[in-house]
Amino acid sequence: MTSDPTLTPAKDLLLSLFNKGVDQLTSFLLHHSYFVHPERLRQHFNKHRHWAYFPNCVRESNQYHKGKHKGQESHWEGRAVRVCDNTKARLAFSRFSGLVLAGNKDDRRIRGYHVAHVWERVYDPECFTAGWNLCLMPGFLKLFTEQQDRMTLLHEAIEQAAFDLFFRGELLGLRCPAFVRDHGRNLKAEFPNWVPNVLSPR
Repeated sequence: MTSDPTLTPAKDLLLSLFNKGVDQLTSFLLHHSYFVHPERLRQHFNKHRHWAYFPNCVRESNQYHKGKHKGQESHWEGRAVRVCDNTKARLAFSRFSGLVLAGNKDDRRIRGYHVAHVWERVYDPECFTAGWNLCLMPGFLKLFTEQQDRMTLLHEAIEQAAFDLFFRGELLGLRCPAFVRDHGRNLKAEFPNWVPNVLSPR
């Protein structure tokens, strides 16, 4: 046993399984990631006048909700909000999509997939459980779309896919927030066999 092992970065271990490196891994991610159907979001907004499923919920944030923990009240732009964990985002995606994402006794439960936030604005109640900010992807890839261990192409591809689905041409009639970027990638040209996976309850 060595006392000071040299560890191969986890992303390099993952890339070693894909012959064409990050491009092939990005293609894999796109093919196995799922978004809420835009029409489902439009229906929700027309009924509730909110894009967020839980419009008064936020996730813990030391910067924006300092000292506040799950179940406690905080404030955002002059209004009271409830601090939650990511369970609310998972429940929102489940309600939007019709997928079963919880419950160990339910054979329909989707396992090994995580609900990710496309744009990491979880401290904002308008974004935390908004269907356009949620994506379901294999759990072992989620880490590499997030800030701390990001692979740039994976991150940009997911953001581009969501932008094209929800904001290009104001498809939903939703004004594009300032923090939402169009990376200018043509995903259908880069990944010709890819078609976005969109979900809606039956």
